[in-house]
Amino acid sequence: MNRKLINDFIRKNQNLSRRELANKCDITISAVQQRERDLGLKREWKLPNKATLAEHIVEHKESEAKKETVSKLKQAVQGIADLEKRMSALLDIQKGYKIHRIAPYKAMTESEATVICLASDWHIEERVSKEKTNGMNEYSLAISKARATQFFQRLVKLVKKEQQDVVIKHIVLALLGDFITGKILLV
Repeated sequence: MNRKLINDFIRKNQNLSRRELANKCDITISAVQQRERDLGLKREWKLPNKATLAEHIVEHKESEAKKETVSKLKQAVQGIADLEKRMSALLDIQKGYKIHRIAPYKAMTESEATVICLASDWHIEERVSKEKTNGMNEYSLAISKARATQFFQRLVKLVKKEQQDVVIKHIVLALLGDFITGKILLV
């Protein structure tokens, strides 16, 4: 529609709402308002009847629901595209995947080994309190006993593990000093 026809249509159809005029003239509501001002037209304010108001509310709710559905659909489509890319990458990795089996070692003859174990700096009877270490550490006779017990328990565990493959008859335990804290008096 050209400008003159639109103006004539707006002038003759003042009984229609601005929204209806905008839809019929294929222009925006604000353009209808501007043309009404330019033409010197004044609208009487009247409350819409209940049916028209209800229609507008339903129309608005439907429009919002449609926008939300479209947004969710776009997100779902994007999510599917991302998942398809990941699946493609995983399938590409799988194509080049080849299993290489390694057989366990079996000795041709029975072999023998000796375990060598080192222990040092246990500082038994030294007392370290949490107060002296800002709560970071402590050490006492009870703690030293627990650590010594744990040391030998783990040594036995490791020896048993190794005995599955090799005969172990001897253990060399190197005790390298600083086991007891105290002063040594030379007389």
